[in-house]
Amino acid sequence: MRVRQHRPTRSRDSPSPYDLDNDSEDEDTTNPSLRGPKEDGALSMLPKMPVDVLYEIFSHLHAKDVLSLSRTTHGLRAILMDRHARSVWKSSLGNVWALPVCPSDLTEPQYANLTFDEHCHVCSDLP
Repeated sequence: MRVRQHRPTRSRDSPSPYDLDNDSEDEDTTNPSLRGPKEDGALSMLPKMPVDVLYEIFSHLHAKDVLSLSRTTHGLRAILMDRHARSVWKSSLGNVWALPVCPSDLTEPQYANLTFDEHCHVCSDLP
Protein backbone atom coordinates (compact mmCIF):
# COMPACT_ATOMS: atom_id res chain seq x y z
CA MET A 1 0.00 0.00 0.00
CA ARG A 2 1.30 3.39 -1.00
CA VAL A 3 0.93 6.41 1.26
CA ARG A 4 0.51 9.81 -0.33
CA GLN A 5 2.79 12.48 0.96
CA HIS A 6 1.35 15.84 1.84
CA ARG A 7 2.59 18.64 -0.39
CA PRO A 8 2.75 22.10 1.13
CA THR A 9 0.42 24.56 -0.53
CA ARG A 10 1.87 27.71 -1.92
CA SER A 11 0.35 31.15 -1.59
CA ARG A 12 -0.96 33.04 -4.61
CA ASP A 13 1.87 35.53 -4.31
CA SER A 14 4.67 33.01 -4.49
CA PRO A 15 5.82 32.08 -7.98
CA SER A 16 5.12 28.66 -9.33
CA PRO A 17 8.16 26.42 -9.78
CA TYR A 18 6.86 25.77 -13.31
CA ASP A 19 6.89 29.42 -14.34
CA LEU A 20 9.71 30.16 -16.73
CA ASP A 21 9.29 33.89 -16.45
CA ASN A 22 8.56 35.23 -12.97
CA ASP A 23 8.02 38.84 -14.11
CA SER A 24 4.23 38.75 -13.81
CA GLU A 25 3.99 42.56 -13.76
CA ASP A 26 5.22 42.78 -17.35
CA GLU A 27 2.66 40.37 -18.81
CA ASP A 28 0.40 41.59 -21.58
CA THR A 29 -3.16 41.09 -20.31
CA THR A 30 -4.74 42.63 -23.38
CA ASN A 31 -4.14 39.43 -25.31
CA PRO A 32 -7.09 37.06 -24.58
CA SER A 33 -4.85 34.00 -24.78
CA LEU A 34 -2.71 35.33 -21.92
CA ARG A 35 -5.54 36.22 -19.56
CA GLY A 36 -6.15 32.72 -18.29
CA PRO A 37 -9.44 30.85 -18.07
CA LYS A 38 -12.59 32.77 -18.89
CA GLU A 39 -14.71 33.57 -15.87
CA ASP A 40 -18.37 32.60 -15.94
CA GLY A 41 -20.83 35.45 -16.05
CA ALA A 42 -23.81 36.01 -13.81
CA LEU A 43 -26.11 34.15 -16.20
CA SER A 44 -23.84 31.18 -16.84
CA MET A 45 -26.20 28.80 -15.02
CA LEU A 46 -29.20 29.85 -17.10
CA PRO A 47 -28.88 27.06 -19.71
CA LYS A 48 -28.61 24.51 -16.90
CA MET A 49 -32.01 25.43 -15.43
CA PRO A 50 -35.03 23.18 -16.10
CA VAL A 51 -36.31 23.81 -19.60
CA ASP A 52 -39.93 24.29 -18.57
CA VAL A 53 -38.89 27.08 -16.18
CA LEU A 54 -36.89 28.75 -18.96
CA TYR A 55 -39.82 28.43 -21.36
CA GLU A 56 -42.09 30.13 -18.84
CA ILE A 57 -39.62 32.98 -18.29
CA PHE A 58 -38.85 33.47 -21.98
CA SER A 59 -42.53 33.43 -23.00
CA HIS A 60 -43.02 36.74 -21.15
CA LEU A 61 -40.28 38.50 -23.11
CA HIS A 62 -40.62 40.63 -26.22
CA ALA A 63 -39.86 38.72 -29.43
CA LYS A 64 -36.83 40.93 -30.15
CA ASP A 65 -35.40 39.99 -26.74
CA VAL A 66 -35.95 36.28 -27.36
CA LEU A 67 -34.24 36.64 -30.73
CA SER A 68 -31.28 38.40 -29.09
CA LEU A 69 -31.19 35.80 -26.32
CA SER A 70 -31.07 32.99 -28.87
CA ARG A 71 -27.91 34.55 -30.30
CA THR A 72 -25.97 34.86 -27.05
CA THR A 73 -24.67 31.34 -26.37
CA HIS A 74 -24.75 27.92 -27.98
CA GLY A 75 -26.70 26.54 -25.02
CA LEU A 76 -29.47 29.13 -25.22
CA ARG A 77 -29.60 28.81 -28.99
CA ALA A 78 -30.09 25.06 -28.69
CA ILE A 79 -32.88 25.59 -26.15
CA LEU A 80 -34.70 28.29 -28.11
CA MET A 81 -34.32 26.73 -31.55
CA ASP A 82 -35.68 23.38 -30.42
CA ARG A 83 -39.10 22.53 -31.87
CA HIS A 84 -40.49 22.29 -28.33
CA ALA A 85 -39.78 26.00 -27.85
CA ARG A 86 -42.38 26.96 -30.45
CA SER A 87 -44.78 28.03 -27.70
CA VAL A 88 -42.13 30.45 -26.39
CA TRP A 89 -41.82 32.08 -29.79
CA LYS A 90 -45.60 32.24 -30.26
CA SER A 91 -46.05 33.87 -26.84
CA SER A 92 -43.22 36.35 -27.38
CA LEU A 93 -44.58 37.31 -30.80
CA GLY A 94 -47.99 37.71 -29.16
CA ASN A 95 -46.42 40.17 -26.72
CA VAL A 96 -45.73 42.57 -29.61
CA TRP A 97 -48.58 45.01 -30.09
CA ALA A 98 -50.16 45.13 -33.58
CA LEU A 99 -47.84 42.51 -35.09
CA PRO A 100 -49.55 40.46 -37.81
CA VAL A 101 -49.81 36.70 -37.39
CA CYS A 102 -46.80 34.66 -38.47
CA PRO A 103 -47.11 33.61 -42.14
CA SER A 104 -47.49 29.89 -42.74
CA ASP A 105 -44.33 29.70 -44.88
CA LEU A 106 -42.08 30.95 -42.02
CA THR A 107 -41.22 29.52 -38.63
CA GLU A 108 -41.63 31.79 -35.61
CA PRO A 109 -37.84 32.38 -35.24
CA GLN A 110 -37.62 33.22 -38.95
CA TYR A 111 -40.51 35.65 -38.61
CA ALA A 112 -38.92 37.30 -35.57
CA ASN A 113 -35.64 37.58 -37.50
CA LEU A 114 -37.40 39.09 -40.51
CA THR A 115 -39.36 41.52 -38.33
CA PHE A 116 -36.76 42.69 -35.82
CA ASP A 117 -33.33 42.16 -37.37
CA GLU A 118 -31.69 45.25 -38.84
CA HIS A 119 -29.91 43.74 -41.83
CA CYS A 120 -31.29 43.46 -45.34
CA HIS A 121 -32.50 39.93 -46.03
CA VAL A 122 -31.79 40.24 -49.74
CA CYS A 123 -28.19 41.49 -49.75
CA SER A 124 -27.26 41.00 -46.02
CA ASP A 125 -26.25 44.65 -45.78
CA LEU A 126 -26.93 46.89 -42.79
CA PRO A 127 -29.15 49.95 -43.32
